[in-house]
Amino acid sequence: MTIQQNKIIMYRLLDEVWNQGKLEVVDEIMSADHTSPSAPFLPPGPEGTKIIVNMFRKAMPDYHLKVDLIMADEHKVVARFTQHGTHSGEPLMGMPPSGRRAEWTEIAVLEIKDGKIVKSWYETDMLAMVNQLNPQN
Repeated sequence: MTIQQNKIIMYRLLDEVWNQGKLEVVDEIMSADHTSPSAPFLPPGPEGTKIIVNMFRKAMPDYHLKVDLIMADEHKVVARFTQHGTHSGEPLMGMPPSGRRAEWTEIAVLEIKDGKIVKSWYETDMLAMVNQLNPQN
């Protein structure tokens, strides 16, 4: 894969899957044996990603992310992005909807082989998100 092709895969994951909710794209860009050491509780392959995307998009119907930085080589892509949403939908990680808006950052690293994501790592500022959504703060 070329560097540009790897960047396109990251953009597709972030925009088509996360921003637009096109879960069928996950099947196109992710290998059947994909794993994420950052989320070992999720099933391998595309299903794990679909679960987490659904969870956030259902909890925050206005969820959106913006890519701040993207870098790649022939095997890996790294992106930093800022995401935001209003918790007005379903519960999120045990938190009932608060109607509050949160904005937080994340860094994603994708390992790509033969045009498919085979492994992914995520460093999410969950503390910032939870603190902003918690009505007691």
